[in-house]
Amino acid sequence: MLANKSILRLVRKYPITVYLLLAFLITWGLRYWYALVRTDSYLPPFNFSLIAQFGPSLAGVFLISLTEGMEGIRHTVKSMLNWHVKPGWILLAFGFEPMMFFSFTFLYWLKYGEFLNVSGATLASSIAGFGLTFVIGLFRWGLAEEIGWRGWMFPKLESRMSPFMSSIALAVVITLWHIHPSLLSEIAVSRKGAYLSGYFPETIERLIITIPITLVQTFIFINTQGSLLLMMIYHSASNTSYFFIAETFGIVETDFFKTAFLVVVVIIGIVFTIIVRNKRKENLE
Repeated sequence: MLANKSILRLVRKYPITVYLLLAFLITWGLRYWYALVRTDSYLPPFNFSLIAQFGPSLAGVFLISLTEGMEGIRHTVKSMLNWHVKPGWILLAFGFEPMMFFSFTFLYWLKYGEFLNVSGATLASSIAGFGLTFVIGLFRWGLAEEIGWRGWMFPKLESRMSPFMSSIALAVVITLWHIHPSLLSEIAVSRKGAYLSGYFPETIERLIITIPITLVQTFIFINTQGSLLLMMIYHSASNTSYFFIAETFGIVETDFFKTAFLVVVVIIGIVFTIIVRNKRKENLE
C-alpha cells in the first residue's frame, strides 16, 4: 500500500517525466527485445515490436487509470467517441493532409503530364484499399499513440505552459519517439531527405515536419474540447493518404514532391504559429 502511494505521489509530481520514461521503455524496450531474440535460424512466434507502436497509449492508459481511476478511463473513452463537434472540424481533421498531398500530386501531373508507375488496375486497387487502410489506421496509428500524446501528455504540458510551447515540446518528443533506437548512433548524420528536399539528420527532417503538423493538430484539439477521436482521424488520414500516393502514383520520392512538401510545411508552421499563439491570447483575455 505504501509503495502504491509512493508511486502515485511520484506520478503526480512528475507526470511528464514518468510518462516519457514509461512510453519510451515500452516502445524501445520491446523493439530491442524482439531484435535480441530474433536470429537467422529463429523467428519468434509473435512480433513484439507490433505492441511497441502502442507504447504512447499504453503508458497513457496506465497513468490515467492510476491517477484518475475509472472516471479518467471513462472520460478518455468519451473523448475517443466524441462526434459532437461541428462538421467543419471533422472535415479539417480528415482532409487537411490528404488535400495537401493530393494537391502536390495534381501539380505534378500539370507539370509532367504523367506519373511514374500508375495504371488503371493499380488505381482501382488503391482506391478500394484506401477506406480499409484508413479504418485500420484509426487503431494502428491513432489509437496506438493519441491517448498518450494528447490524452495524457498535452494536457499536462498545457497546465504548465502555453498551447504553442506545449506543441513544440510535444513535437520534439514525438520526433525522438519515432527514431528507431538502433539508429541513435547516427542521429546527427546528414543524408538525403526521406520526405523533404535537402540533406538533414533524421531528427531535423522529422522536426521540420512534426512541429507544423503538431500545431495544426493543437488548433483542432483545443477547438473541439479535446476530441481524441479527431486526433485519431487526423493521424490515420495523414498516413493513409501519404501511403496511397506513394503506392499509386509513385511520386513521393521525387524532388518535385519533396520540395513542395518542404515549402508547404514551412508555410504551415508560420501560419499556425501565429494562429496558436493568438489562441493563447484569446484564452487569457
